[in-house]
Amino acid sequence: MADNSKYENSPVINASDETPHIITRKSIIGDIIREYPFAIEIFMDYGVHCVGCHISDFETLEQGILGHGFSEGELIDIINELNELVLNPPEHYTGNKERGNSDSV
Repeated sequence: MADNSKYENSPVINASDETPHIITRKSIIGDIIREYPFAIEIFMDYGVHCVGCHISDFETLEQGILGHGFSEGELIDIINELNELVLNPPEHYTGNKERGNSDSV
């Protein structure tokens, strides 16, 4: 898989873990899915079916994505796509944009 990132110079996310993120490489996949269920589509689009995996409650995004053979650049792409979606949730999503305050999906 390619090691280049379409978000290489993204103003939204920097590859460094020091930058404040909503979702980072250290975020637990199961937590992301529970908190932002609409983000499942991004995982599925990449062919990463962590959604139904029992390990998703213990595995970080970095472990899951790199463990499935994706490159560091692709990991950054996925992090950026997830954060963009979280910051701009689908119109049908009725939950609060603040973390952990979801009313319903």
